[in-house]
Amino acid sequence: MGLGPPLTLPVSALNIGVAASIPGIQLKTAELALNITNLGIASTELLPKAALMNVPPLDVGFLGPALAVHLAALPSLIFPDDLIVLGADIGAEILVKLGLVSASIKIVGDLLISLKFGLSAGGLKTWAYSGPASRLGPMVTGAVGGGGYVQGFVLACESFDSWGKLSLTFNTGTKPGATEPDRSSPRILSLGSLDGGSLVTGLQQPLAVLNAYLLKLKGQQSILEYQLGFTAGLNLPNLSRLKGTLTAIIPRIDVILKRFLSFSWDPTVDIRGVNAQLDFLLGLIGDLQLSLSGGGLTFWSYAGAANETGAALTSATANGLPGASGPDAGINAVVVLCSSPSAMADFGLIFKVA
Repeated sequence: MGLGPPLTLPVSALNIGVAASIPGIQLKTAELALNITNLGIASTELLPKAALMNVPPLDVGFLGPALAVHLAALPSLIFPDDLIVLGADIGAEILVKLGLVSASIKIVGDLLISLKFGLSAGGLKTWAYSGPASRLGPMVTGAVGGGGYVQGFVLACESFDSWGKLSLTFNTGTKPGATEPDRSSPRILSLGSLDGGSLVTGLQQPLAVLNAYLLKLKGQQSILEYQLGFTAGLNLPNLSRLKGTLTAIIPRIDVILKRFLSFSWDPTVDIRGVNAQLDFLLGLIGDLQLSLSGGGLTFWSYAGAANETGAALTSATANGLPGASGPDAGINAVVVLCSSPSAMADFGLIFKVA
């Protein structure tokens, strides 16, 4: 009960949701980097060959019906022993890819669950303070007033540079990029009753990126699972699954064959598109890492009566912040209190609360 012991922490230890989102985004950047490499190899190998062959765009519509006519004879054209070996080799490769994709889905999916719980936590009453350290407690007393049992935390910092970095991804009441204000006079502002998303503002872009990436991974998983089932079907003596699969793709055979035979693909366009995505994600990672680079923030957890929060802070900051310049030094602070323990626990999934 009451105010916990003061902890001096870097932003990275506080904004745990933003810190946790970076590895998920890095998974996506690694995939994009691999795509650029593969596209570069493909353009190097295919385009000179296409130019030498001088292959014009082909009308291959007639091949669909022709393939359908000859499909019934397909089993007799393939030796079962060769087919089993082929299916095993392809299946092993698909299993490896499927394992990597499934692991990525687990990582990104679990991260998104935690982020969404934290962002949806509501009833987080928040106040922003600027002024002398010794005046924080009395100002909180006047602002919070009465109320029942609450849980929450207080963040305070003398370094405006570190406070500015925190403000890049957390709603401190200070606009990102703001110049240092005059902190000789105490001021406190109610930011209202917020949810997690309104407090941890830096998670909106990572959340969008990770949601889109998870959808793509699930699409890849479905395709690989289908391919794995298809290669398993190759081992059936009557090849019925192979015939069924080929029959199913016949309506799309024109498009498929044109892709292989027309050489109309321009890989430089694809590379530029992937490069643009990669540049955006690398820039986002850089911004997030910058926001986490601040240090020297004082953190207190609080549990008790709302109207006793200020008195507890008055005692704790009578001599200024721990290791700082004294009671008259200008500081910035944020106070977050919540009457719902479950909401505070959910918010704790994306930001340190205890």
